[in-house]
Amino acid sequence: MTNYIGIDIGGSKIFAIRANNKLKIEKRILEKTSKERNSFEKILFHIIDSIITKDTKAIGVAWPGTINPKTGNIINTPNIPKLNKYPLKKILEKRYSLPVSIDNDSKLFALGESSGKTKCFLGIILGTGVGCGIIVNGKIFSGEEGHAGEIGHTYLDPYKKISTEDLFSGKGINNYLKNKKSLTKITRLMSIWIYNLIMTFNPKEIIFGGGIGQNILPRFIKKVEKNVKKLVKEKGFSNLVKLQISKKENSGALGALRLAMQNNN
Repeated sequence: MTNYIGIDIGGSKIFAIRANNKLKIEKRILEKTSKERNSFEKILFHIIDSIITKDTKAIGVAWPGTINPKTGNIINTPNIPKLNKYPLKKILEKRYSLPVSIDNDSKLFALGESSGKTKCFLGIILGTGVGCGIIVNGKIFSGEEGHAGEIGHTYLDPYKKISTEDLFSGKGINNYLKNKKSLTKITRLMSIWIYNLIMTFNPKEIIFGGGIGQNILPRFIKKVEKNVKKLVKEKGFSNLVKLQISKKENSGALGALRLAMQNNN
């Protein structure tokens, strides 16, 4: 049976899966990421060599940084800087003679979490940074130049001194967890931020992943949800949006695999 490979590349580990066209996972593999270009290639090739078969139709890759989704070239990767300007798509397609699809890890996290049955869905990663994937009718919405979803670079203050990434990434949010007063402030700020996203995109569901999203946010997500519902109701709109915490371990790899399927069916 035809199968596809999905690879989620992180700053510290690489997780890959192989699944059939019904998304049943047949094999998975986890390896540590190397910061050096040559050793990174060896590890990545080893992973693919371990799970590829003669029935593999395409490969999808979730990348932890800025890429050009058309050329597949790496533009900027803060956690693996020696791979900046790396032509990943070209290298993989040449080695395996298969079509390769690449996109940002936040976008593919959202695609992996989405059921594909909703008109609009947001997947937000809160970790060392803040990123978002926008799924419209089951597919990634990237905008005119490919940077739709870069919500970590938006602002909540009028003087543009503090970005949402400064507030809600690991380093920022931990500063607000020291006492009850600070927690109340970060809860209020996050409620306004999510309210803004709901009024902009009108999603059916927003799901959170990443270290902060899955381990810290659960402490106060119910309060955030209550605040958001109140804000939406005050403007006369109904609020059916569900705020959820991701429980999956392989969303990025699954999203990469789905992207490969969408681009090659």
